[in-house]
Amino acid sequence: MLDLLEAEGVASDRVVLAHADRDPDSGLHASLAERGAYLGYDGVARPRTRSDAELLALTEKVVALGAVDRVLLGGDVARRTRYLAYGGMPGLAYLGERYLPRLRSAVGDDAVERMLVANPARLLTLSP
Repeated sequence: MLDLLEAEGVASDRVVLAHADRDPDSGLHASLAERGAYLGYDGVARPRTRSDAELLALTEKVVALGAVDRVLLGGDVARRTRYLAYGGMPGLAYLGERYLPRLRSAVGDDAVERMLVANPARLLTLSP
């Protein structure tokens, strides 16, 4: 996908590869990040796809490979069944209350701050 977008003139540093954490290939992720693409990690609390432990291990590896500045975190809770208010799970607070403390223990506060604040700010900055 990144190759196709680049061939059409899209700058890699304007691309977010959503759901990247569904493929736990840390080497692939690091190479995509090296090309400038952002990696959307939003599969927390989805044990049928990947367990949180697997996602933590993937994120640790990607950070160790030097790609921390290209990781974006989120919670894919776009359906009613994912909201506590409608009797679903895990709810909007899961990422912050349950997952981030474990991620901070694994990769440190600075890395998490970059994933949550600096990286999205860089990506969302408009340029002429």
